[in-house]
Amino acid sequence: MAASSLSNTTAMVLCPPRDVWPAIDEIRNTHDKAASKWPPHVNLCFPFVPSHKFETRKVALEAKMARIPSFTITLDTFATVGTSKKKEGRRFICLVPNVSNSEALGAVKSALKSVFPECTPRVEVHLTVGQAKGEECPKLIEQFEKQWNRLTWTVDNVAFLEKTKSRF
Repeated sequence: MAASSLSNTTAMVLCPPRDVWPAIDEIRNTHDKAASKWPPHVNLCFPFVPSHKFETRKVALEAKMARIPSFTITLDTFATVGTSKKKEGRRFICLVPNVSNSEALGAVKSALKSVFPECTPRVEVHLTVGQAKGEECPKLIEQFEKQWNRLTWTVDNVAFLEKTKSRF
């Protein structure tokens, strides 16, 4: 299938538990223009298939996921990655997941690719907390590091997100 069959209103992600969202959203609500559109998440595949295509293959994905061991993600390191807005000099500021079992994360990505071959899982995953011009990033990261407390959670599933007019 062509990439044109993918939707920029859906994503396959790893979501931290809701009880840690306030700590992440404390930064995102001020610095991430997508905070009102998407919950905190580690993006695995974006764009992703439309919801009707997801529903037809959901059971196959669940079966593959059931065979993958759970693992933990710790969010304690900030970094920047490029955006598609290179001409504007903008960068994403992200939390970089420290994954306890990279083989399990690789198995999750493989499961996604086998059930949704039209999607390409991200090689390097991250949780976006904001966007800024490149020269502003070091100061913002320093600010974020001062207020940040390490978060760790257990990953035992993936989440399908669909952006709507209101927040998820």
